[in-house]
Amino acid sequence: MLSIMAVTEIFGRFSIGGILSRERFRNRKLLVLLVCVITMTVDLVGFTLVTEFYGLAVCCAFYGFFMGTVACTHIPMLAEDDVVGIERMSSAAGVYVFIQSFAGLSGPPLGGLLVDLTQNYGSAFYSCAAGLGISAVFLGLVPPAKKGYLCRRKVSKRPEDVYERKEDSEETSAVNNSDKRPNSAQDSSEATEATRDVQEVIRFA
Repeated sequence: MLSIMAVTEIFGRFSIGGILSRERFRNRKLLVLLVCVITMTVDLVGFTLVTEFYGLAVCCAFYGFFMGTVACTHIPMLAEDDVVGIERMSSAAGVYVFIQSFAGLSGPPLGGLLVDLTQNYGSAFYSCAAGLGISAVFLGLVPPAKKGYLCRRKVSKRPEDVYERKEDSEETSAVNNSDKRPNSAQDSSEATEATRDVQEVIRFA
């Protein structure tokens, strides 16, 4: 079974390279990767349904093929502008490898515990399928999150943004003060004229 998975994984790596290099799929790389992850999820569920050697061999072949497609594209995919971009690739790759290592460390003990509790090897495959299903959901949320549909706009607290807002407020206050100055001069001239009129009336009386 492991030999079948290893051979088909090689073909999967070559196949995904040829597919993503085509002009039709260059702007749909995330969609192609999402299809591969969903297919792997369905294939893991298929492991629980087969009961013979050839069925397991077919499931292993499919899993190895799509495992190869995902394994050779997940790190380069981070550099795409649709995900995080080349500037943030280093930090994104660190977070990704951390999550992957944590899953690889906790996965086998958790699978063994589920098998011991349920006395059924299918529970381990179901748990793996659930993990891949969750990853497919988050992968599908990447495009709307990148476009800002899932994020609320927040006031930036960076120093340069605060300085720009301060300059804008100063300019606005200067404009308001310049508008108020003619009005105050006009009011003072009107008050002076009114005082003169009152004095002339008093003198006439």
